[in-house]
Amino acid sequence: MKKILYITYYFPPAGGIASIRAVKHVKYLREFGIESVVLAVNIGWTRLPRDKSLLADIPQSTTIHRVSHPDVNWLFKLLYGLKLCRLVNWLRWNIFYPEPECTWLSFAKRRISRIMRDHGNIRAVLISSGPFSSLDLGLFIKQRYGIDYICEFRDHWIDNPMRLHESYPRKVLHREKLKQDMILRDCAGVVYLTAKMHQEMCDRMPYLVTKPYQIISNGYDEVDFTGSETHQYQPRLRMVYFGSFYDHQQPDILWRAISHLTTEGIIDQNTMEVQIIGNNTPRFVLRSYSRSPYLTRIVGFSGFQSHRLSCREMMKADILLLYIAGGRQSDFVLTGKLFSYIRSGRPILAIVPENGLAAEIIRTSKTGFIADSLDIDAICQQLSRIYHLWQNRSLDINPDWQYIAQFSNRNHADKLASLIYSCIRES
Repeated sequence: MKKILYITYYFPPAGGIASIRAVKHVKYLREFGIESVVLAVNIGWTRLPRDKSLLADIPQSTTIHRVSHPDVNWLFKLLYGLKLCRLVNWLRWNIFYPEPECTWLSFAKRRISRIMRDHGNIRAVLISSGPFSSLDLGLFIKQRYGIDYICEFRDHWIDNPMRLHESYPRKVLHREKLKQDMILRDCAGVVYLTAKMHQEMCDRMPYLVTKPYQIISNGYDEVDFTGSETHQYQPRLRMVYFGSFYDHQQPDILWRAISHLTTEGIIDQNTMEVQIIGNNTPRFVLRSYSRSPYLTRIVGFSGFQSHRLSCREMMKADILLLYIAGGRQSDFVLTGKLFSYIRSGRPILAIVPENGLAAEIIRTSKTGFIADSLDIDAICQQLSRIYHLWQNRSLDINPDWQYIAQFSNRNHADKLASLIYSCIRES
């Protein structure tokens, strides 16, 4: 059994897709002869969601080192509440760089010294990012201990779509590009979330072409769907969304479409409901529609649920809602929930960029209905079609299970293991 140090800021009992991805890697890497020593943040004083159900996925033999650190996000929340947004930006760009989570680095480095002392047979290091500051630990380990590291990019660093709406100063972007370049030049291998990410990063940094790599999307675990209830038709069409909406990602166009269809009598508001499950507030998600007499009857909100409970709830939904706002770089966005959605076997209403990666996966897997996220007419048309099929009890799909199987977490661990073996130095 080869031993690696797996560095991830997010790990159970932290909830969310990053934590799920990490624990599934650790779980299934063992099947391919790789044991992980995990270094993660102690979530006790952080703002991270909790999902204790994920603890069941951690192999009993796994050693986990949890590092506490001051979570600056609490300070930022206070300053935002005081309307001191400029101060927050100054702190982010000049002190807490490249993101607030950088405060864990000094604590993590001290713990790494202890890990290397206690586990002298670590053969490689895998660092999952973001936060992108974690990648700096790879340089630290290689310089001090001579152990090679692999960088995993769950998102773009420099060209992250979530950052394109912010006006980063040139000097900040230049500084981040230099840091990213330094880290990638020295790493032994890279994990990319998508083929497009791999292509773009190689175009910008041609030396990456010669580095070992794997393209590993997010995925699903078959175990999470065992024992789930089968779907049954209910008196109301139940559309369910899992996750949180963020700035510039609110689905106003969906609320416009539903309002139009209910006003025109195409959809009976008494026979449809939209359930939003996650850390959301009605005022933030609905915005100007929060006082709509139609939407307030149709749209309901539930808090954060554990991953396994969410998977069970997916199986019971009439239709699952996937929303990715249009805009620059949005074609290449792949949300983690997509892969659990397609595994659930329930139909999906995908309001996403029509020519994007998410739409391509849904078309190929034959799991849903697609409407461009900037086309109100297309959204109305698909909603009407879904409602009509539901009324006739024919809202069903015939998924391509062979295609879907490639996204299982076990298959992803197989690909990751092959990369790790290729990067381990023979002594």
